[in-house]
Amino acid sequence: GSEPDPVYTSVVMNPPFSRQADIDHVIHAFRFLAPGGRLVAIMSASVAFRQNAKTASFREMVSFSGGTIESLPDGTFRESGTMVNTVIVTMNA
Repeated sequence: GSEPDPVYTSVVMNPPFSRQADIDHVIHAFRFLAPGGRLVAIMSASVAFRQNAKTASFREMVSFSGGTIESLPDGTFRESGTMVNTVIVTMNA
């Protein structure tokens, strides 16, 4: 398909985590950031440590963008009914 127009200065998201869908969603959303824009996403903590090619490539993308992966405390979303460990990922366009 055609490339999206990079029109957004900010993207804040909490994509689905199953089967590493969060990585796919974040990579897709990043394509819509205008130069100087920032993406912030809640993601599965597995993006910080999983060793498969998809996750390693994603960490390189975060690093290349000048972004960060920061762990959130265990149980951060307990009140929402989940004990999944999470991180906050920031990326810069």
